[in-house]
Amino acid sequence: MKVKIPKFVLGRRVNKSFDTVIFQETFNNTMMEEQGKYKSETIENIPDRLSDAEIVYQLNSKNIDNAYLTLFKKYSSLKDDVIADFFDMNVKTFRSYKTMGMPLKENVKERLILLLSLFKHGKRVFGSVRAFKEWLYSENFFFDGNAPVSLLGSVSGIRIVDSRLIAMEYGDNV
Repeated sequence: MKVKIPKFVLGRRVNKSFDTVIFQETFNNTMMEEQGKYKSETIENIPDRLSDAEIVYQLNSKNIDNAYLTLFKKYSSLKDDVIADFFDMNVKTFRSYKTMGMPLKENVKERLILLLSLFKHGKRVFGSVRAFKEWLYSENFFFDGNAPVSLLGSVSGIRIVDSRLIAMEYGDNV
C-alpha cells in the first residue's frame, strides 16, 4: 500500500526531482512500518537458536523472500555456487531467486532461516563469521574427518552442526 503525500508536505511536485522521490519512498516505508505491513529484515531479527516451533513461527509469520537470500549472502560472504549447493539447486536457479524475486519454495525458506540462525550462532561462538567459516571448512573428528560444511545441504545436517556449536558453548571439544 502506497501512501500519497500531499504537495504541501513536500513543498514541490512529487515527480519533479530525485530528492522528492527518495523522500516519498522513505515516507511510504515509514508509514508501512508503522502500520505493521512492512519490515526490513536485518540479521538482528533472526534468532541464533531455533526450535521446531520457532521455525514454524518464522515461516508463518514472516515474508521469507529474496531479501533473506541477499541478507544471507552478505552475512556469510559465501559465493553463489556454495550457497546454491546448500539449497540443492544450480547457480542459475539461485541467482534467479535472488535477483528476479521468484517466490521461494517452503523447503528453501526453512533451510534459509536455519542457515541464517546457524551463521549468527557461529559468529556468537567464534567471535566472527570469518572464524566460524574457518571452522566450517576444517576437517573435524566429530564429523568423521569431514568438514562441517559438508552437512549443510540438509535440515538435519544444519541441526547437527548447530548442536556441535551448542556443545562448544558448554565446553565440549569440537
